[in-house]
Amino acid sequence: MAIKNNILTLFFILVFFICAGLLNKNLDKPSFKVSKQSSALNISHELLSIFDLGQRRLFSDILWISTLLESDLEHYKENDLNSWLYLRFNTISVLDPLFLKNYQFGGQYLSIIKDDLKGAELIFRKGIKFYPDDYLLNFSFAFLLAFELEKTKEAILVYEKLKNFPQASLFVSSLIIKLKHKEKGDLSLTYELLEKTLENTQEPVLKIKLLTDLYAIKATLDLKCLNNNKKNCDTKDYDGEPYIQEEGKWKSIKEFNSYKLHIKRTKKRGK
Repeated sequence: MAIKNNILTLFFILVFFICAGLLNKNLDKPSFKVSKQSSALNISHELLSIFDLGQRRLFSDILWISTLLESDLEHYKENDLNSWLYLRFNTISVLDPLFLKNYQFGGQYLSIIKDDLKGAELIFRKGIKFYPDDYLLNFSFAFLLAFELEKTKEAILVYEKLKNFPQASLFVSSLIIKLKHKEKGDLSLTYELLEKTLENTQEPVLKIKLLTDLYAIKATLDLKCLNNNKKNCDTKDYDGEPYIQEEGKWKSIKEFNSYKLHIKRTKKRGK
């Protein structure tokens, strides 16, 4: 009888999510815009743990799929661990602590897309407790530490561990040396590491954001070099298109937003 009730309950939960998705897709949306942060449904993981009926893995899978479908690109401007995506990824980690993809993708998404650095750090740290030797998880975490949270010493320790992994290239060893002498706002080093991050990224949304950032950093560095009349400047952008000169000033054909290190934005929030 208990098994029958559990199956019936799970059936209604699945029907609920399917209906919610269909309604969201087919109903006419109101003319005003409501952010995903304001409209997202987040259920307390404590509550889910009480009523999971022994089906924690199924609940986490349902939440994971719905999170991927609902995920947005809007930056989270606060620093209070209240972004809806952080809450989702954290809940999934409670329901299914061994769900590796949740830590790998969740940490990267919070860091690269949502700009929720505090949430990303906690998700990465939680994942590394369960998967201390996962290369991608550690590599992404080290980037967050070094270039977004400015915790360079801790980042170097992570890279020191990574250089002994079979997946690690000579780049990791050279990166450790560069980090020990890195200056704040080192865009050239950021560019190198973002290229390596792109190589290890499979998620399409993350790839698009990384490609956008790489274009912006390269254009920023190249145009600064050209407009300062320096030698050996690269004359083509990330897409291979040549820079153009208008009214004595070098410009890119494609418009781009200047790349800003997350560190600066984080410090402003604390003021």
